[in-house]
Amino acid sequence: RSSTYVNMHTEVDASALGGVNRKQFSAKHTQFGWGGAFGAFTHRKGTSINLYGLKIISKKEVIKEDTVKAVENERAIFASFQKQSIFLPCLLASFQTFGGCYMVLKNPIVTDLCSIVDPLQGLSEETTRFYTACVLLALEYMENEGFMLRMVNPQAIMISSQGYAMLSDLRYCKQMTGNRQYTMCGEQGYMAPEMVQMMGQSRSQRKVRLKI
Repeated sequence: RSSTYVNMHTEVDASALGGVNRKQFSAKHTQFGWGGAFGAFTHRKGTSINLYGLKIISKKEVIKEDTVKAVENERAIFASFQKQSIFLPCLLASFQTFGGCYMVLKNPIVTDLCSIVDPLQGLSEETTRFYTACVLLALEYMENEGFMLRMVNPQAIMISSQGYAMLSDLRYCKQMTGNRQYTMCGEQGYMAPEMVQMMGQSRSQRKVRLKI
């Protein structure tokens, strides 16, 4: 399949990723997160060797969940960012194979936030403040670019090789047409009760969701 190139921030990336394909990448490690698999991959082209992040989206899962438009929307949003933010993946290129869609990211992905949270002790206050600040700065950047992200959860927050938290799943991101949006989407366990109440859900639905 032909490749699409986006946001080449350096001459090294532009030269190395020309004619990019899956055979050029070898995995150092991968991490399954929300919206696909992520990881650090070594890219080889001739004598050039570079380390990139790769987001891998299974076409089978996309068809099963009927999220084709959401994936296309995510790629278009990543490509539309005019500036680079350390709190959001920097998309350098995208390509596809018979079984998957791939996004080449400037920063390798180490893990997702959910994997480093101790289920019993959680995170320290200092660490929590740091990652919360990363997420808030990412949301602020997106708002300045004219987009609203309508779902955030720990599985959708990846940790880059630089140690920053990045919002990695923009499938439920929407371009803002006003000060508020009235559609509701996302995981029930991460919804605030007032979100459900505002949408005018039935009484029985409201009770079920508020217990989570």
